[in-house]
Amino acid sequence: MTSGAAIAVYARTSTAEQSVSLDEQARACCAYARARGRAVAGVYVDEAVSGSTPFATRPAAAAILAAVSEGRVDGIVAVRLDRLFRSASDCLTAVTAWERRGLALHLVELGGQSVDTSSATGRLFVSMLASFAEFERNLIRDRTRSALRELKHQRRRTGTVPYGFRSFDGALCADEAEQSTVTRARQWRARGWTWEQVADGLNAAGVPRRNGRPWHRKAAQRCTDKREEPPR
Repeated sequence: MTSGAAIAVYARTSTAEQSVSLDEQARACCAYARARGRAVAGVYVDEAVSGSTPFATRPAAAAILAAVSEGRVDGIVAVRLDRLFRSASDCLTAVTAWERRGLALHLVELGGQSVDTSSATGRLFVSMLASFAEFERNLIRDRTRSALRELKHQRRRTGTVPYGFRSFDGALCADEAEQSTVTRARQWRARGWTWEQVADGLNAAGVPRRNGRPWHRKAAQRCTDKREEPPR
């Protein structure tokens, strides 16, 4: 690395998780760099990028690695490890490769402490942190799967409530008015009506959809789909 190498600030949010804003992440990382007398090479932001996306393939992350190759950056700072990686294996592979290039990983928010992978202790702690984070995610995934299986066993709805039914306390119950519409549409289909004709017939009869919009072919077909009946 050249003597002018600096530290790169990295921030990320995903579409499903926005609890820590990009601005807050950037401010914390810049404060970390200033406190250690490090120049900031730039703030690199990946917005609405999933943590499951490999680091090197994210737009801002790829720009950081390009700066590393050019000798302008010798460190990356992020508020937490989950801004960078979602699995222990990905983390360890990347950190090992970064070490060979003289690139250190800095993490800010760890109970008020900071970790620098340029030291042996820091590398060990990051390895442990990545392993525990992955373990926790796997536990959550397993618990979620078990909960969904139990809900299905109890005949409780785990997704969108189909037309013709309502959800009460997690259980599906028939909506008599909508069931009447389903019956009428199926009878028309049995007479040879097309889906367009079924939709036109429901509109002509003044039958409302849940969203208040007119019926169309696909909506009529979905409402009569037998696969959308409650689980047996």
